Amino acid sequence: MGYDFPQPTPVIARLNSYPSNGLAAVPPDVLTLDPPLPLRTFRDVFGNRTVRFVAPGGALTLSVHAEIEDDGTLDP
Repeated sequence: MGYDFPQPTPVIARLNSYPSNGLAAVPPDVLTLDPPLPLRTFRDVFGNRTVRFVAPGGALTLSVHAEIEDDGTLDP
């Protein structure tokens, strides 16, 4: 995803896969920012992997690469 920020802006992003029964990212999914920025990673109250960073003014691209392994179990 591409963004163009008019000024430095705090961002919270939840772009990683959610670990649930029967699903797993193999290897773990990776969030990439261009330009690279320092990230603070944490889990929110729902267990989602979440990152916080300050986007500089200007263009920023966020991307996630993931391969998901599924055991084939149907959702309830």
